[in-house]
Amino acid sequence: MPHRNLSSRDLVGYNVMRRGLGEDWALVGSSNDATYSDNDVTDYTYYYYQVSAVYDEGESDPTAEVMGVPGAITNLEPDLVETFETVSTGETLPSGWSTINDGVQEVDWIVGDDGSIGSYSIPDHSDYAYIDGSAYSSGQNVRSALVSSFYDFSDAEGAILTFDSYGQDYANYTTMDVAYRQGYGEWVVLKDMGHDHSAWESIELFVGEEIVGILQLWLGN
Repeated sequence: MPHRNLSSRDLVGYNVMRRGLGEDWALVGSSNDATYSDNDVTDYTYYYYQVSAVYDEGESDPTAEVMGVPGAITNLEPDLVETFETVSTGETLPSGWSTINDGVQEVDWIVGDDGSIGSYSIPDHSDYAYIDGSAYSSGQNVRSALVSSFYDFSDAEGAILTFDSYGQDYANYTTMDVAYRQGYGEWVVLKDMGHDHSAWESIELFVGEEIVGILQLWLGN
């Protein structure tokens, strides 16, 4: 029986694929060895990478994706108070806060206080950050994370997270979570907020056991 020795194929190099949040994969470069530097990037932007090996007989399947974010990280002390009144309503978020979207319909968090979001009526409150999914149908997914700056809890003895929350569920499809992650690792859910509110609700989460001692912590909703 004929036998083919696959170990004898010649390696030509590697192809590096990259995508941004919500974008398609694109070839950004090739390398003849196992290292590659991507210099065409923007600080604090999420990039995902895959690598495939190129042989004289063809190209391999890509690797699992890995994520990288360029830019220096500044850790702030965990004395976090935000009223979202530092910017005009209907505009973007205060300095240090950001929106993360990926792979679904993209909707940014913005600041408002007008008591209405699309067709929904919101109880009176001071300025707040919100996401508006009212323009999308039940067959469209809308997912967006509101995240803080990095905070340094490595010397903290305890931590309590307090905030006001309001949300309206649509046909049991709405999910709302409060979560944290260390660096750019996986999100860990602190509390499931996925339920209807009849009014603004004051939430107090004791999170010391989860986050005390962590350097480079993000809080997200």
